[in-house]
Amino acid sequence: MTDKECSEFLHSAVFREYQKRIEAHFEATDARIEANEKLRMRENELLAQQVTQAKITMEFRLEGMNELRKQINDERGRYIEVKEFNPKLDGILDRLARIDLRVANWDGRFWMLGAGLTGLVVLLQLAVSWVRK
Repeated sequence: MTDKECSEFLHSAVFREYQKRIEAHFEATDARIEANEKLRMRENELLAQQVTQAKITMEFRLEGMNELRKQINDERGRYIEVKEFNPKLDGILDRLARIDLRVANWDGRFWMLGAGLTGLVVLLQLAVSWVRK
C-alpha cells in the first residue's frame, strides 16, 4: 500500500467511525424525542383529567351557590325589616331592664330579710343565755 492509499484508507475509516457515531447520536436523539413525546402526551392526558375534575367540582359548587341564592330569595319576604325590628328590640330591651331591676330589688329584700333573721337569732340566743345566768 502506498502512502496515498494508506491515507485514504485512514480517512475513510475515520469518516466511517464519525458517521457511525453521528448515526448513533441521531438514534439516541430520536429515542429521547420519542420518549419526551410520550411523556408530554401522558402529561396532557393527566392535565385534561384534572381540568375535567375541576369543571365537575366547579359545577357542584355553582349548583350549591345557586341553591343558596334560591333559598335566600324564597326566604327574603319572611324576615322582619330593620325599621320594624329596632322599635321591637328597644321594647324588649326596656322590658328586660325592668325585669333586671325587679330581680335586683327582690335580691336586696331577701338579703335584708336574711340579715334581720340572723340578727334576731343572735339576740334570742343572747337573751336566753342572759336569762339562764
